[in-house]
Amino acid sequence: MVDGNRYVVCRNEKQARKDAADRQAIIDSLKEKLKTRRLLWGTKVTGST
Repeated sequence: MVDGNRYVVCRNEKQARKDAADRQAIIDSLKEKLKTRRLLWGTKVTGST
């Protein structure tokens, strides 16, 4: 109990997988945008992550 309230926590595996895939897609998209901007600015892209 927290502050007199009882909470029930449930994990939805299907939703957790979807959320993880959505987060990864956002990260991948941002990485590509950064690469494109760096090429436009003429800066070197380093590292593999």
